[in-house]
Amino acid sequence: MKNKRFVFTRVVAGVAVTALLAACGAGSESSDTTERTRNTTLWSATTVPTKVVVYGTQDGLVEYVQVPSESGEVTPTRITQVVPNTTWWNAVVTAAVDTSRSEVIFGGNSQDGKAYVSKVNTDGTSQSLIYEETTTLVFGMGYDPVARIIALNHNKSGDIFYMVHSVDEVNSPLRNGVGAYYALPLLTSYGPGSLISTNSSIRLVQATNPTRIFSSSAVLSSSPYDMWAFAKDTTSDFIYGGRQRVGELVQTKTDAGTAISTVRSIASPASLAVFSDGTIAVGKGTGVTDNVPTVGALTIVDPTGASPDVEVGGVGSGEAASGLQSVWAVESPIADTPAQIDGDFEVGGSIYCGDAAWRDDLPLSRLSRKPIEGVRSYAWFRNGVQMEGVTSDTIVLSQGGSYQCAVTAGNLAGSGQSAQSEAVAVPSLPGEETTTPSEGSTESPVVTVPVAAPATPVVVVTPSLRSVKWTFTGRTVKVTFRKYSGATKYRLYVRGATRKNIVCKSAKTTVTCTTTTLKKGLNSFSAKALSTSGATLALSTKTRITK
Repeated sequence: MKNKRFVFTRVVAGVAVTALLAACGAGSESSDTTERTRNTTLWSATTVPTKVVVYGTQDGLVEYVQVPSESGEVTPTRITQVVPNTTWWNAVVTAAVDTSRSEVIFGGNSQDGKAYVSKVNTDGTSQSLIYEETTTLVFGMGYDPVARIIALNHNKSGDIFYMVHSVDEVNSPLRNGVGAYYALPLLTSYGPGSLISTNSSIRLVQATNPTRIFSSSAVLSSSPYDMWAFAKDTTSDFIYGGRQRVGELVQTKTDAGTAISTVRSIASPASLAVFSDGTIAVGKGTGVTDNVPTVGALTIVDPTGASPDVEVGGVGSGEAASGLQSVWAVESPIADTPAQIDGDFEVGGSIYCGDAAWRDDLPLSRLSRKPIEGVRSYAWFRNGVQMEGVTSDTIVLSQGGSYQCAVTAGNLAGSGQSAQSEAVAVPSLPGEETTTPSEGSTESPVVTVPVAAPATPVVVVTPSLRSVKWTFTGRTVKVTFRKYSGATKYRLYVRGATRKNIVCKSAKTTVTCTTTTLKKGLNSFSAKALSTSGATLALSTKTRITK
């Protein structure tokens, strides 16, 4: 069968897209809902995602693999590599994935003995430093994709520091102070703040002040206090912890007094991430304070015991210090609701297919599943039949009929397609011939669905706004910048403690966005130049703690 090209809407103002290619029928696990008729594919909503695990190793590899359906060897894809220190092996001890931006944020201990955090595109390009500190060790990191910040624990001159840092700035911590002994924070702006392990319990704390504790699990009854890895279940309020030295997968809650119970034995669980179906990616390695070389391994575990473990071989370098000290789960996009059509419903008018609503990221579960921002492929249907070659989000109506649309989106793990929108009726002009499916027909429209190969990276390079200037005064923020070619609207998005969408004011050559009455706490600001379809052409971001 002939190859099909996965074509996205192309934004001309500096947005570069790597096309997804796949053989017809090769598809991915994400296309298991499609049916085949007469060598074509029926359009249907994707309901099961393709799974990918991104991981970092002691000896400095950042890679990803597609999760197979049964145990066996895989071929990892290398993203980047960090040269380890000769006396301290933990070159990459933490990693997070932002699928909407095709980025991996990772950190550890560099060749020259410094702690670092960097970011890189999923195809290995545009690697850049976020934070670096001399004579220090990194213990762990959480990432919030909404506020675009990390929470990092590191050791400097014998003291444990808790740091909050914007991903889009360099060596400018929002908070960096001595705190109690914590490890592996997980950060989110959706709840009160952050989950943190003390190695003997799991606590829910304030994101910007980890000494303010909202709730806590019970404490391990005896040493070793080795609960290094942990991640929240995606299907319940339970939190899984990995006891690396004891070799146990445990379960608890942050409700006061909730006991820590053993789920099962598993060798050296150094890192955990949870998929949407509740299965857990377990990386084998050493505790982040240890300097013991361990050969890495990856296991997919069903904590209910309903399905067997999937042992994923071939991950990492296979060398003595290839332990997987950080794993992050990635799933291809799944649409929760279909697109909606809007516009002028008459012949000669234009109608627009709005984006579907896609599943959100779950940073406390170390799970990313958002599609790449502004990168979509559209399909249009008239009277139940796909309009051949039409992939734009907007069409001009040349004849009446019943119209529907659908959307395909992609990320590092592959592609997913939405259900078709509700049908909208466009009246025909007098004398116009129309075709309508026969009454009582139950057949789905026969269409060709573009399918992305599993784990095919898609990279979107969005330029920065030009001559941008941010001003913060109390609880007021203002940003000014030059107009961007191709942009038809400008917006300021505030997330975190405050949630606002601000329409910016446009002058002859400049744009100004202002918002007041910000709430106290951590706020993230994104100024964007947008196209008519809503695709991001250029942006600038800042994150600040509002006092």
